[in-house]
Amino acid sequence: MQVLDRVPASAPAGNLAAEDRVAVELAVAQWLGCAPVVQRAVASLRALGTADDEVERIRRCGSARPNLQRILRFAVALIITRGRPQPLDLRRVAAVPRDALFEIARVSTHTFAQCSLAFTTAALGGDTDRILCDIGDL
Repeated sequence: MQVLDRVPASAPAGNLAAEDRVAVELAVAQWLGCAPVVQRAVASLRALGTADDEVERIRRCGSARPNLQRILRFAVALIITRGRPQPLDLRRVAAVPRDALFEIARVSTHTFAQCSLAFTTAALGGDTDRILCDIGDL
């Protein structure tokens, strides 16, 4: 069973700050190469007062804050491993509270879904009327 499959729907909302949630979104979207989500996340971070040099570090899964850097690398590892992080990935975030890990998993998979939808829309030539299902607000 994949780790992401084990995140219960009733998992606590987590305790990540808004800036950290957007940082996770940016790191995952950057790794996926999803320009629309990257642009939105960069704008959100700037609106939250994040310095430009920190935004650039986040785009590369880095941060001046070591704990945030570990979180970003874990978030991208969840996507790369399809929800099966390696023991080293888990050791890096051992000090992160469990509810925050659930939130990291949610933000990562939500960003993956947003990017998938953006890629599908682009492949359809921007014709969103051809997408027959409404995935709602993940």
